Amino acid sequence: MRSRKVKGMHTNTLVIPGATVALVLIAAILSAGCMSSPSSQAPSTPAPVTTAPPVSMTMTVPTTPPGAATTQILSGNVNVTIQNYAFNPAAITVQPGTTVTWTNMDTVDHTVTSVGTSPASFDSRTLHPGATFQYTFNYAGTYTYDCTIHTFMQGTVTVP
Repeated sequence: MRSRKVKGMHTNTLVIPGATVALVLIAAILSAGCMSSPSSQAPSTPAPVTTAPPVSMTMTVPTTPPGAATTQILSGNVNVTIQNYAFNPAAITVQPGTTVTWTNMDTVDHTVTSVGTSPASFDSRTLHPGATFQYTFNYAGTYTYDCTIHTFMQGTVTVP
């Protein structure tokens, strides 16, 4: 407390810094809210701290790429269409003795011609629109073929 004299009067003045006044006011406001009767407000208890249980995940990884069909071994007579400048299906697996028939469904000419070191050679010659070509696969191996007119068109016949 300080004493000071004002025009002949002696007064006692208490000097409190502004931050202290603000803290006192905040404390008073907060405690006023907590002073309600016990019946009107349930005692608050802190929520227990819980931790989530560990997460366990099982993931199935496909053995074939998305959109790819699983390998099915075909037999008897198998058909492959030539359409939109592609062999469909482009890759097949057939039993020995299976006959494959290619049908040109495009509006342009194509061929079905073995390439590389296939176990046996075959060549359809030029297939006009609507024409077909057949070949019987008697020996095990992987036969790759293409269209000699449009070499980007490629296919595979696998005989286990």
